[in-house]
This record gives sequence, C-alpha cells and structure tokens, in this order.
Amino acid sequence: MLSATNFPLTEAARLLAQAGIEAALFVPTATGLGKRILDAHAGVRSHLLETGFHDFDGQAQGPNHRKVVRCTLFGATSEIDTTASLYRPVTKTGDPRFWISRLGTYASPNDLIALTVDGERLIGLNLSSPEIRATLADPKSGLRQEISQLHARRNANEHELLARLRDVASAGFVRTRRVGDTGVGVTLEQLLGIQENSSRAPDFLGIELKSTRIARRGAEPRTRTTLFAQIPDWSRSALDAVGLLKSYGYQNDTGRLQLYCTLNPTPNSLGLFLEIDDRLDNLDARYRPVTGPDRDALIWGLANLRAVLRAKHRQTAWVKAECRGTGANEEFHYVEVRLTQHPLASNLTPLLVSGAITVDLLMHEMPASRGGIRVKDHGYLFKIRPSEIASLFPRPRTIALVES
Repeated sequence: MLSATNFPLTEAARLLAQAGIEAALFVPTATGLGKRILDAHAGVRSHLLETGFHDFDGQAQGPNHRKVVRCTLFGATSEIDTTASLYRPVTKTGDPRFWISRLGTYASPNDLIALTVDGERLIGLNLSSPEIRATLADPKSGLRQEISQLHARRNANEHELLARLRDVASAGFVRTRRVGDTGVGVTLEQLLGIQENSSRAPDFLGIELKSTRIARRGAEPRTRTTLFAQIPDWSRSALDAVGLLKSYGYQNDTGRLQLYCTLNPTPNSLGLFLEIDDRLDNLDARYRPVTGPDRDALIWGLANLRAVLRAKHRQTAWVKAECRGTGANEEFHYVEVRLTQHPLASNLTPLLVSGAITVDLLMHEMPASRGGIRVKDHGYLFKIRPSEIASLFPRPRTIALVES
C-alpha cells in the first residue's frame, strides 16, 4: 500500500513532474521482498495498460503465461540491468502480480519506487534514496540525461514513422495484400514490415496505426474508424456471448445464426441500442421489444473503456489512402497522415451519447464438439465518425506524405 511509504507522496509527485516523468508508484513491504511477490495494484496496472506495455486483464493465469521483460533499476551513479516478471497466479482469482529481480538489493521495505516505461523495458527509481532524488532534481546529472534521452527516443519514433510513410507514399498506388475492408490497414502494415498479430499493444514503436480509404486527396473518410475492440464485462452482463447470439441473432441465406449490427443510442432494426448509466458509470447494451419494458443485455464499465482508449491511442497515426479498383485488384496510395496523442478520455461518454462513437457486434455460430453452438466473434468494435476525431484528440497535426 502506498500509505506505508517512508517518503512523502506529494514530494514524489513534485519531483517526477519537474523531471517530466510519468510513472506508477509502488511500495515493497518486508513480506513482499521476502517472498519475492509484489501486488500489481490499480496504479501499476493502469500505467502499464495506458502505455501499451502490458494488459493484466487480458493475461491468462498460470506460469505458462508469465511475461518476462527487461528492467533497469537506476541508482545515483550506477544502474542495475535485470528483469521483471508480470503474471497472474493460478491460485485464488489470479490477482495480478509482478516481481523485479534484484529488487531486494536495490530497495528496503517501505521505500517508494517509481516505475516507468521506456520502449520494451521498465525503469525503476527509488525515490526514498536521497542520492537518487538529488540526481533526479539536477538537470545535468546522468540520470536526468537518461530521462531526456528517453523523451528524445519517443520523438525519434515519430520521425522514423513519418520517414517510412513517405517512402511508402513515394511508391504511388500499390495493390492490396488482402481482399476486403481490412486490406488498407494490412497492406500498410506489411509495407512497413509490421508482423500481423492479435496484440493490443501499439503497432509501430509505440505508435498506433489506423488506415482509412478516401475517394480523393484532401477528402475525409466515408466510413467509421475503429478506435479499439473491448469485450463486455461478462460477470455483470445479463447475457454471455452464446446467450446474446441466441436471443438476438438471425439466420443468413445459408441458415447460419449470426449477429452483425451497429449499436447507437437509437434502437436498430433488431431492437438493440446503447445507453449510458451515469449512476454506475457504465455503458449498457439493451433491447427494446415492441411491447413491454426494455431488457438488459451487455455492460461495459466506462472507467475501463477510458483506460483502454488511453492505452490504445497514447500516440496514433491516422493514415489516409486514395483507392481505386475493387477486390483483389484494389490499389492504395497512402497520401496523408494525421498525428494525435493523449486522447481526451472524458469525452468518450458524450460522444457515445451523441452517437458519434458506436459499437459493432460481429459474431456467428460455430459447431460445438458436444452439440449446441459456440460463438465466433470478430470483436466488439468501438468506432468513431472521422469528422469527430478532433473532438477526442486535442491539437491533431495533419501532414501530407506526397507533393500536392
């Protein structure tokens, strides 16, 4: 618990702010150091999620799913290069935990440790150490120079992405690498050398990539753009995925049960709609029958949605591509990018209320091994109208990738 710290939290916040460091704070106890176990409390979990470094909620329990990462513990005149383990044990409810190797030689019980992210490694700073605090407050110290380099690396990542995007744009129209809606994004990622995966982490050196089609240069995309995918809070929802499909799905031409629809504040043709519960800070998906009261279906916690939004779009490049042709012959010319960072997560609720942000349900039945059905879903997609991106991201910068 942070309250057990031997160093004032307000002083720690002031030091970190002056140094320009965004970090989570934790306090190792004597028991934690002895057992080599640290609880990943909400502050640690949120920081790792919002930086796109690690998602404890999406991590399965057990040693086979443990994630081991590089970690550096900074001292006043030296540093310890070590590793950190991020995991959820099989026991109990799998409460998120972590451990930093050699932490016992770096910190004492009740010391206040700041934990920040640098690319693919973690950095630890013992703020209870007077020597470390002195070097952190000194702009000329080696520690502060390291922090400055950390900030410079983040800026360099953006410059590298822009250079790579200009190289792609200079090739003119390129044929799609995948047929269908996702072709514009998959093609760009392959041209940039990004391996396709299901990770929720940002795509390119900590920068999220979003690609959309436009009819001509300077035009806005016609279709909604996916912000992120997030499953409902099943433990609090009235239905699970199978129940949702059985209750509100419909059969396609081949007789397959499916549910493909968009949810917004107005009931759709299936009677499904979104509603904000201000009292509990929830987003609800509900059903309105022809007669009778509305029924509950799904629940998302808005606090979690805001955290996912911050994590996914800490830094984002929204790339526009002129398109021509269809199907396997479709071609893209990537001509413009809009750069955004640090979304105004508090605006998520009003944009959901107005219908500027919607949710797509994309699921169908699959045969189950013992009869019945199982559900194949393609994500619960939160999408935004392109014209409203500026309402969610302050001071976007638009950059042409080709000469006018």
